[in-house]
Amino acid sequence: MLPLLAQLGDGFWMPPQASTKAESVDWLFFFLYWSSVAAFTLIMATMVLFLIRYRHRPGHKARRSPSHSTSLELTWSIIPTIIFLMMFWWGFEGFIEMHTTPDDAYPITVHSRMWDWRFEYPNGVTSDTLVVPINRPIHLSLKSDDVIHSLYIPAFRVKQDLVPGRINEMWFQATRVDDFDLYCAEYCGVSHSEMITKVLVRGEADFQRWMEEQLEDLRAAEDRPPHLRGKRIFDQLGCAACHSVDGTRDIGPTLKDVYGYERPMADGRTLMADQQYLRDQILNPRAQTVANFQAGLMAPYQGRLDERELSHLITYIRTLSDRGPSAEQIERAWRIERGEEVEDDDEDEAADTDEPAADEQDPAEDEADAQQHTPPNPS
Repeated sequence: MLPLLAQLGDGFWMPPQASTKAESVDWLFFFLYWSSVAAFTLIMATMVLFLIRYRHRPGHKARRSPSHSTSLELTWSIIPTIIFLMMFWWGFEGFIEMHTTPDDAYPITVHSRMWDWRFEYPNGVTSDTLVVPINRPIHLSLKSDDVIHSLYIPAFRVKQDLVPGRINEMWFQATRVDDFDLYCAEYCGVSHSEMITKVLVRGEADFQRWMEEQLEDLRAAEDRPPHLRGKRIFDQLGCAACHSVDGTRDIGPTLKDVYGYERPMADGRTLMADQQYLRDQILNPRAQTVANFQAGLMAPYQGRLDERELSHLITYIRTLSDRGPSAEQIERAWRIERGEEVEDDDEDEAADTDEPAADEQDPAEDEADAQQHTPPNPS
């Protein structure tokens, strides 16, 4: 009977049982459920029986009701107490087991923010999906960068809040190779319902192959031009969840044609979007908000990005503007700095003529050219 209760949760009324904890959680859930069903049925049946048996009938006088029954009171006190103690003990055992991480668990740090997940592995690999090996304990250190979130994996029967300013912990051990949903189960803002990702459970060999590919990509990323490294950081941080790069309005301002233009702020000021502006908006976005956008949604990145990462990210944002350097210009300068040979382009040809190159024009001419541009809509 007890194993049957647990099996009811395996893909029938519940998601599939895909972790070592799932069966015990389902067993306790269905024990509580069917105990409640039995108690409800007994109480309702007795009530209906008494309504019929002791209903008012002509010619019958009411008898004096008994005021006390020791055996009845002991029965309805002792039996529920035993059942409640059983429920408490099984629940307590499950709680202790869920919060006692095995010593050999594989550590992963989880970063949550409105509205995405980032998973950081011990070797520096980061991913927006949680990839884990099968049959190995996984220990998660849970951090929130802004508000309270809650990591919930239904197939594993695990859920734990992520609270700003503290580190919570949880662990699990997957038992099925498959892809499973990972949700935020705490309402965290306007796009809470979109804060969804996947847990990819793989065999040990496949997991190691995936990790090697990520490490290779990580090493290759360090040998790319700054704007490409900045784009990788942009993708890893989940910036696209709020900021578009094509000019369309989103939760946050678009990053298309931001650099080099004046930006109207919510307090009535107008700021030039230079490199310092971009730096300030990334590190402490709550200090100044762009007009027509909600304040306080973006979490500060102070302490989360080092100076090198911040510089790469700003370089990428600059390439999104027609007043910033192009990706080709940045890559060419990067190759020259590395001592690589580059082909002559139009800028080199301009340098051989009597006319000054674009970067050697008179500042007054640059200012005149800039005034010819109409600042785009900040949204």
